Amino acid sequence: VGTEDMSKSRFIFMSLCPNIVFGLIPYVIFLVFPNLIGLGVFGIVCLSMGCGDYLNVYNAIKQMPANSRTYLCGMHSFWYPLG
Repeated sequence: VGTEDMSKSRFIFMSLCPNIVFGLIPYVIFLVFPNLIGLGVFGIVCLSMGCGDYLNVYNAIKQMPANSRTYLCGMHSFWYPLG
């Protein structure tokens, strides 16, 4: 969560980064080394817990114009176009 205004691409990256680091990477490691079951379960749980972030990313892609900024206020995100 950042309190400063950010671009569309930075907002998408910041929303997906925890899901990639804590969910996707451990799950891919589990797929390569299937004996690490705990890591695989951790990855699946973390990927499923990011459903709110996936919804934010989907809304940002569909609703935000290319030259806009977004800011967060509590649990809400708002965007505005740059002139």
